[in-house]
Amino acid sequence: MTFHDQMIGWEEYPLELPPSVRWMDDVYELQQQLEQKSKSLFVSEPSKIKLEVSFRGTEKTLDISSITSLKDFLMVGDAVEDSRTKFFMISRRNSYTKPKISSEIFKTLCHFYRVFPKYLHCVFQFREKHCEEEEYFSGGCYRHVHEDESKHSAIFEICYNVRYFEKHGRQLEDPWSSRQCSVYQNYSQRSNASTWILIHIPNGTRDHLERFNSETEGSSQSDHPMRIHMHLLLSCEKNWGPYIGYLGDELLLLNQKISFPKKFVDFNVDVSHSQSLAHLRRKLEDARSLLETNLENASTLSEHAEEMQNLRVVSPKSNGRFQSEIRQYQLRLRCHIRNITKHIGCSEDIRVLIFKIMDFRNDELHRLNSHSMEKIAHETAVENKIMVTLAHKAQADSRTMRIAALIGTIYASISLVTSFFSTPLIQYPTEPAGVANVKVRKEAWIYVVISLGLVVGTLLFACIWRQRRRRKPEQDCEKLSEE
Repeated sequence: MTFHDQMIGWEEYPLELPPSVRWMDDVYELQQQLEQKSKSLFVSEPSKIKLEVSFRGTEKTLDISSITSLKDFLMVGDAVEDSRTKFFMISRRNSYTKPKISSEIFKTLCHFYRVFPKYLHCVFQFREKHCEEEEYFSGGCYRHVHEDESKHSAIFEICYNVRYFEKHGRQLEDPWSSRQCSVYQNYSQRSNASTWILIHIPNGTRDHLERFNSETEGSSQSDHPMRIHMHLLLSCEKNWGPYIGYLGDELLLLNQKISFPKKFVDFNVDVSHSQSLAHLRRKLEDARSLLETNLENASTLSEHAEEMQNLRVVSPKSNGRFQSEIRQYQLRLRCHIRNITKHIGCSEDIRVLIFKIMDFRNDELHRLNSHSMEKIAHETAVENKIMVTLAHKAQADSRTMRIAALIGTIYASISLVTSFFSTPLIQYPTEPAGVANVKVRKEAWIYVVISLGLVVGTLLFACIWRQRRRRKPEQDCEKLSEE
């Protein structure tokens, strides 16, 4: 098959793949998803594109930055290097950015090497993110064995994503960050060579690939086509122990705050500790989920290697060594899972203790509040008694003042009469016989008129003043209602 025949339909990947490659995949649905997610999956600026290519047996690395250079490589270079293991490495700046590859280069690469459609499920996990968000940890180690287009040999395909943790080096409270890398291998039985597509692999794996590429193809009798998988898995596994230790230390700090015997009022525990514990439990649950996914990937790799042996691609001795490494890797993962399960159980005990301490503290606060309310009620009752006593005394004083006012009124009347008879209006002439008479002058009417006028004026003023006092509250209420 010529290069041009091989490239027919690359724009519609994976629709134009051979039936043996597509198998039972819904390629139409996957092709639509790929088009919809291309904007968040692939870069469009040519300056950001960087696809690294290396070969087994040479330390030379080729950088591809355009669709033209990739087609030139596939048309010229790949025909010569077809019998050698090839590595296509795609990197990205951090876990939030897009892979440094364009949509056209990705489709061309996958279509040319007949990458089975299930690989897209792994690639979709590398979309661009702008902030921390809830992730769906889609597991799955996909593999497929089929005949090549010449019908003379088998093609072994396998792909999966690996989750691991690394220190990010930023000044944050949590020094660890979640990472993931993607692995795809296409092994041809006819050429005894593999085509690898690696996305965002750890630096430790890159170093091993440099040493691996310096070796000659088939230089070791025990060389296994899936040997790179073990180096990648071990490189991703090495930080799980320190990361779980970090989570255990954070849990221990919370445990020390609540486990030492002391009075409940002395526990400095509040809602923030419960929130910190919930955040820590979520990290533990996520870590256990990721480890279980990695464990399932290892099981699928083991099945893939067994099928290679059954088809006599690798010798039983080489497969035995690979299976031994897989089992040891699985044992380490199970050990990590047991430690995380222990931490989750401990966190549940801490959570119960925090709730109990907060419940006891709430009960204590209720008791203190009740005691304070009783004290306030007692003081209020005493004040009420004092107010009642003062009211009785005020009432007695008011009664005394009313009696004094009545007496004053009586004496005022007597004083008024006496003062009238002491005015010049009343005369007391003496008769010759020595008899005193009382003589009222004819101008006395003036006194009577003025007195009556004062009385009437006083009564009118009192009535008007009282009426205005009654109307003022009503006017104030109307003003308030208008406002």
